[in-house]
Amino acid sequence: MTHDILHRPLSELTNISFSCACGHEHRIQIGTLAVGPGASSQVAGAARAYAARRILLVADVHTFEVLGKSVLEQLKGAGLDTDAYVFPDQHLHPDAFAVGRLFLEAS
Repeated sequence: MTHDILHRPLSELTNISFSCACGHEHRIQIGTLAVGPGASSQVAGAARAYAARRILLVADVHTFEVLGKSVLEQLKGAGLDTDAYVFPDQHLHPDAFAVGRLFLEAS
């Protein structure tokens, strides 16, 4: 099944489990996945579908400039309680250290 997951279309990669060659069962617990032109315009609707009470938008400085600001405005404009945490690093390394920083600095 591990190799099968590599050939699935993106639309089939939400809320699934699969057995891995490592011997473990892995889960992808993403409820909504939107890719393509205009996908960012679906964020507020997806958040509403999950009855989100508070939303934390997480981005690096580059992503926030390109798209994060408009998504933040969209969420707030839809009346959703939204905050943003933007990693200030010019070259962010998405590792356990970055996740720890997020938990410490965004709380």
